[in-house]
Amino acid sequence: MTQDRGSAQLATRSSSFWGPPLPSTLVSSATARRLTRLAASLAITVVVALVSSCSSESTPAVPADSPSTSSTSPAPLSSDESSDVASAEDVPDDAPIALDDLPGRLLIRDGSGEIVIIEPDGSEPQILSDEPGLHSQPTWSASGHAATWTTIDNSGARIEIRGDRAGIRDAIVVPTPPFFHAWSPDDEAIASLGPHPNGVGLIVTEVATANALPLGTAQPFFFDWDADGQSLVAAVDQRGLVRVSTTDEQVIPIETAGATRGMQAPRLLPDGDVLAVVDRPDGETAIERIRSTGSETVAIIDGSVALSLSPAADRLAVLTTPAQGVDVQTIRFEMTQSASELEPGLVSVVDLGDLSVTTMEDDNVLAIKWSPDGSRLGMLRFANDLLTWIWVNETARHDSGPFDPSPEFVRSYLPFADQYDLNSTPWSPDGRAFVFSGTLGDENADEPGIYVDIVTDGRPAVRVADGDVVAWSPDP
Repeated sequence: MTQDRGSAQLATRSSSFWGPPLPSTLVSSATARRLTRLAASLAITVVVALVSSCSSESTPAVPADSPSTSSTSPAPLSSDESSDVASAEDVPDDAPIALDDLPGRLLIRDGSGEIVIIEPDGSEPQILSDEPGLHSQPTWSASGHAATWTTIDNSGARIEIRGDRAGIRDAIVVPTPPFFHAWSPDDEAIASLGPHPNGVGLIVTEVATANALPLGTAQPFFFDWDADGQSLVAAVDQRGLVRVSTTDEQVIPIETAGATRGMQAPRLLPDGDVLAVVDRPDGETAIERIRSTGSETVAIIDGSVALSLSPAADRLAVLTTPAQGVDVQTIRFEMTQSASELEPGLVSVVDLGDLSVTTMEDDNVLAIKWSPDGSRLGMLRFANDLLTWIWVNETARHDSGPFDPSPEFVRSYLPFADQYDLNSTPWSPDGRAFVFSGTLGDENADEPGIYVDIVTDGRPAVRVADGDVVAWSPDP
């Protein structure tokens, strides 16, 4: 089927969907608890699970006037980016690697609920959350030299910031507890999402001054930072894209080839183009590359989709899930207070140069994540009531073995993997190791905690700490 590679014009939208500024009043302890529950409820309302079970018909279809290939072997996973960190491809797959040789640090919420930085082998713990309260959403800065998280206590909600440069230490009081943080690429600002009477509220905090600026509301709200850190592009209200300036507070609509899917975060490319999932006027759902001069169709999809852009921005991993009405297996993780329904699917890799497609052989995939050096693609697969991380490149394939994920990972992170793909990573900076939270699922099941897995040596993951949330720092 030949697809229109041009861009149908979307009427310029006013910014009237932006709600009033967030109030500056504090919240009481009881209100904070209610807002915590509201945050979880809103998060589920804002986004349907981004991943769901699919048949082979759900893989992206490339426009017929573009060259395409399809295979069941992994796509070439190479990166043109230069790095001072040795990549996974520089180390033979059978080379022994010690945990204390791995670069970077781990940011975790430990078994006591504290926010802690540790070395990859679990040593040298540094407790960041030195004030009492309920701590959540620990997030590294883009450089890995600072971190932020949400704290709720009897006085209300705060955005906490700690850094090892210039003694950064701030606590910014906010009216409602944020359930998502994303640092700007230059480490100068933090964009946070939290519950608001009009939907989801955006607050941008300037790190240097600790000034928190409410910038508006939408329902739902997914975004990505511009490379210069001066603005962000957001998919809002299931209608379209807007560019939000964090310096002068302007909200500028972006013309697209159709209404954007509110469940996916846009992806910004180095040249300023935007990748977004849109429902086109012709009835097709497509991944569009939105330029200043118009839109180009990257792939046609059937059903829901989650995206992961390679670090070199030359390949797009696409997790496709079936359209409504398709008979699919639904995974249900039962937990004490809530449950997440996720439907697994198939993964394809689209070359953004020639728009060729390579389809992976794995089904029942729930989430995808490129390694920071672009040498491997991680796919989280469901089987036999457990999860397994699978890591592939053009020559090798390894996996974590089955594990039972932590309830917090399932409740707060996995349903929104498309957005978390932009602000955190479980990969070591050199792409040689991977971290996850849960319990190993074999007959020698260990206690729950934080596990580090060397992706090339075939040995079981090593438990390095108590905890239920973890992210690897981006710095070497």
